[in-house]
Amino acid sequence: MQIKFDDFISIIISFEEVCEDKLGYVIPKESGFYKLVDMTLELYSRFKKEKKSPSWHDPREEYTKVFGFMDLLLKLISVCEHESFSKLKDHIELLGTDAEIVQNFVSRITDQETNKIFELYIASACLRFADDIDLDHPKHSSGGENPDVIIRYNGSSWGIACKMVHTNNYKTYAESYLKGVSQLENSSIDYGFVMFNMKNLKVYDYLWPIVDKDEESKEYILAGYLDIQQPLKKMNELNHQYYENVGPHLSKDYDSRADIFGEKTIPVVVNYFTCVCGMYNLSKPFLRRLYSMPVIELNSNEEIFREFSTPFDRALQDAL
Repeated sequence: MQIKFDDFISIIISFEEVCEDKLGYVIPKESGFYKLVDMTLELYSRFKKEKKSPSWHDPREEYTKVFGFMDLLLKLISVCEHESFSKLKDHIELLGTDAEIVQNFVSRITDQETNKIFELYIASACLRFADDIDLDHPKHSSGGENPDVIIRYNGSSWGIACKMVHTNNYKTYAESYLKGVSQLENSSIDYGFVMFNMKNLKVYDYLWPIVDKDEESKEYILAGYLDIQQPLKKMNELNHQYYENVGPHLSKDYDSRADIFGEKTIPVVVNYFTCVCGMYNLSKPFLRRLYSMPVIELNSNEEIFREFSTPFDRALQDAL
């Protein structure tokens, strides 16, 4: 999905109206939400040539955050008429804190609210196709007894254990995965899987590097792609590193795969990557939101997982 700069202001206003009209919630002015609004307005004024960028300014953080902000707001706006939308209110109120809201840029390991906003992001995508949804309370959680997001879809209940990756430590990643499996197995769901947000790996730095400097204009020159498949291939290469390195950590303490996954957990790992990078079309540069949800299959292909993952994947891509 390509988000246009000219739509940014109307998206923000629409979301504020949704919060007030549907939830009776007014977002505090002193919040992470309005810091992102200010960043959006500043970036928009530069886009319209009303302001100049500072010398040697790296714009990647701002572009990435603003596009991530729009992505979240658009998902929430798109499901505001769903009868279960009010169940998102406790999580939406986290936008009124100083948490790192966007789900495509690095956050502090101590920022627990941003982990809960990832749950909100996933839940908003699921409401595009789900019959009903429940979220673990952001401040009074079940203590790991339930998945973070529970979705009712097609007559079954699905659980998603949402995890955040903070380092390239595969052992820590595997331990988080097993904690997610425990959440799923302890619950009353029919099926479930563990999903990781990979935003803290600085994916944007890997996919959209600085390649040169323009001494005359005092601007950095950023990489750009002619074909969207080029950065997506790099995303999948990063994911493949986890495929090769996580398996041994998962299996070393277990006699069989069944001991790892139990009866409810689908034997897959879902890694969620999203960022922004530069593209070229007939020599004209533009920005593109990149999205990838590669699945690491730890066992034979699971048909039941495809029944859920197909609409889920499309919802995350904004294809629904």
